[in-house]
Amino acid sequence: VFISAKFGGMISPDGRFYGIDSRPEHVKNYLAYTLKRLGTDYVDLYQPARINPHIPVEDTIGAVADMVKAGYAKSVGISEVDGATLRRANAVHPISLVEVRYSLMDRHIEDDILPTSRELGIGVVAFNVMLGGLVGGSAQQQKLSAMKHLSSEALTGISNNLSATQGLEEIAREKGITLAQLAIAWVLAQGEDIIALVGSRTVVQIADSLKAIDANLTENDLERMEQLVPKAQANSSYMLDMNLDKNGLFI
Repeated sequence: VFISAKFGGMISPDGRFYGIDSRPEHVKNYLAYTLKRLGTDYVDLYQPARINPHIPVEDTIGAVADMVKAGYAKSVGISEVDGATLRRANAVHPISLVEVRYSLMDRHIEDDILPTSRELGIGVVAFNVMLGGLVGGSAQQQKLSAMKHLSSEALTGISNNLSATQGLEEIAREKGITLAQLAIAWVLAQGEDIIALVGSRTVVQIADSLKAIDANLTENDLERMEQLVPKAQANSSYMLDMNLDKNGLFI
């Protein structure tokens, strides 16, 4: 078992997410509660949910590194940063994994984060591989309607990309897999240094996701998928921009 944990997400009693607190002085407090809840002496990887742009990344990663030195974590991760921030973090303590959103329909990391992480020898954990369940998930239209926080431009972009799912489903049928499995397989095909992070609520969902490992996409398959969703339009995301002044997400 490899235990990876993030800290900083703020949840109210009603389950509503209301912000991120990744202040360095609170790292050991969060980890203490994590270890207590999990009933373990350490976690294998520990990382801030996001880096506060108004706090030097060196301070936050330095605090996590202190927990590694103390034996409460084995390695350090980081989430949703640009290449320059990743370099600064890695200079403080070797970063093992960088967690970023990445999918056939959201390929922004290929211009900055991915080449930087490969240069530094840092693995990539890709989340949002199925665009929040819009690709291959159930109740697609309802999920899209629920994304009211997005701009009309962002919603239009997502809708345009989703129009390609019919062609993607044809490729999936040819491979004997589902559209969701195809989406996961595409991410895995982008490099052995990439892990696809897939949310599963049941054992059946986990078993279905694991079938993507054996999909064996060919160069022809990948080229056809590229034609359906060219990189130039692969910029769909259901997430808010992490901007302190605009969204007030950081505490």
